Amino acid sequence: MVLLVVDTQKGIVDERLYAFEKFVSNIRELIRTAREQ
Repeated sequence: MVLLVVDTQKGIVDERLYAFEKFVSNIRELIRTAREQ
């Protein structure tokens, strides 16, 4: 069993974050890959 913790704080994880869409995409891919394992 693996526990994945992604700490996101409201003030730093929004559209102002550099490459926000890429960040969200990477987190989704990480979660998808973890679920497949």
